[in-house]
Amino acid sequence: MAIDQRIILVSPLRVLARLTELIPTLDFWGAIGYSLVRITAGFLLGTAAGVVLAALSARFRRVEEAVTAQGKQMEDMSLKELDDIWNAIKHQP
Repeated sequence: MAIDQRIILVSPLRVLARLTELIPTLDFWGAIGYSLVRITAGFLLGTAAGVVLAALSARFRRVEEAVTAQGKQMEDMSLKELDDIWNAIKHQP
């Protein structure tokens, strides 16, 4: 089988031996820190994008409610009518 082959699957003991060699080096901790920064930045950017998209979706729901209050469907309205509704909703608290 391919266990303990350096190219395909390295044995856990070799991995542990290499890890004990790398732990005291600054390059190892630099790589760990760099990865941690990238992971944290990705998480924060994803969270910010989710909040922005949620706010936009809530505003779009208000547009749909305003359209149905007028007794129309979105597909039947002109862009001018939709723009007027959108602008009115933007100025609401």
